[in-house]
Amino acid sequence: MWLTLGLATLGAVLTLAAASQPWVSAVVTMGELRIPLQAAGSALTSVIIPLGIGGLAGALAVITFRGPGRVVTGALMVCAALTVIAATVRVLGDVADAAAPAAGKTIGLTEIRVSEISITLWPWLTLLGGVLIAVAGVLTIVRGRRWPVISGRYQAPREQEKLPPAKEPPHQLWDTLDRGNDPTI
Repeated sequence: MWLTLGLATLGAVLTLAAASQPWVSAVVTMGELRIPLQAAGSALTSVIIPLGIGGLAGALAVITFRGPGRVVTGALMVCAALTVIAATVRVLGDVADAAAPAAGKTIGLTEIRVSEISITLWPWLTLLGGVLIAVAGVLTIVRGRRWPVISGRYQAPREQEKLPPAKEPPHQLWDTLDRGNDPTI
């Protein structure tokens, strides 16, 4: 269980950190104007940060839930991770197409051309983070039902576990208090 929590947390932190870093360096050209541009992963695809947060929430949910809740949590973690991977692969598949809207927003123009594109290490680290979250999700699905659960110390008692009724009716307890006696003794 601790390995899975570590993988999910590491994957989520890696995904969130990498999404905020520049993925692409390029030159935006409009006529004679040439402007250097660096675009962060979160500017190239908007789903990475929410899904990274979802991976982190999944790690917390694994601790909280038990049984079927863990299986559902694991499945959601796998779905989030696969979406992170797919979004990153889409950006890497056509970087110029992905960078054009980000460049347009930065410059405030729509008729631009993106050239001299170079990809940094950050999208690859995002892929690694997505893979780690996916592995954690699969481990949760496969083994999560057998993991220990948090203590039930703070849960409401079940019907058979409730305390026996008081020997005296409640109004007599108040009378005992009014006389200055402790009814718990």
